[in-house]
Amino acid sequence: MNVNFLTFNIIVGPAPGIPQNIRVISSQYGLICTWDSPKENEIYVIGYHLTYKILPELANHTVEVTRDTRLYAIDTTYIPGRLVEVYIQAKGDVESSPTSRSQLARSSCGQDYSLTKGSRLYITSPKFPAQYDISVNCNWSIMFADLYSVHLSFITLDLVNIEGHNCSKDYVKISGLGVFCDKTVENTQFTLQSIQRIQITFETDETGTGKGFLLKLDVINGEQSS
Repeated sequence: MNVNFLTFNIIVGPAPGIPQNIRVISSQYGLICTWDSPKENEIYVIGYHLTYKILPELANHTVEVTRDTRLYAIDTTYIPGRLVEVYIQAKGDVESSPTSRSQLARSSCGQDYSLTKGSRLYITSPKFPAQYDISVNCNWSIMFADLYSVHLSFITLDLVNIEGHNCSKDYVKISGLGVFCDKTVENTQFTLQSIQRIQITFETDETGTGKGFLLKLDVINGEQSS
């Protein structure tokens, strides 16, 4: 009996090139990642691997994205103010492309406000009253409709601090007032007179966390200072 065997030649395409024009934009909904398909061997792309890590942690998080999708939103609402590193590979039939150059972006933390006379505003550290994260940077910008004076007081201020080191660890910086990190300023009233804007920054390092802060602002008349 004669047996005929059929022979198939399987053609495997080369590895695709590196994805192009990678962009990572911070928004209140997360980090929006977009990219273009590779210039080299684009027809062999079957999908993409998007990998990110939340610095300074070492753990990688990888998601698979389909070939025709070149947009992905990383949910960062649970890690406000954290720095995130993102890189992308094009996935081929057998081989993936080399890893793209990493992109850095910081998740959204803070808000812009526009206040008028008589307004009261409370600002807190992320996750307050739970402990804040390490390596956070948050910014609030407060604009006023006219030249007003503002009373500010920390209801709570519980930050990692080393006595005598001038807030070298975690701190709150308020434009026109200075840098704060010491619990002793709780319930002390500060006044900024005849201003139209306040910038507030909260920054932490990698060494530890605390409860955070709760700051109260009251907008008063421009002539009032007590």
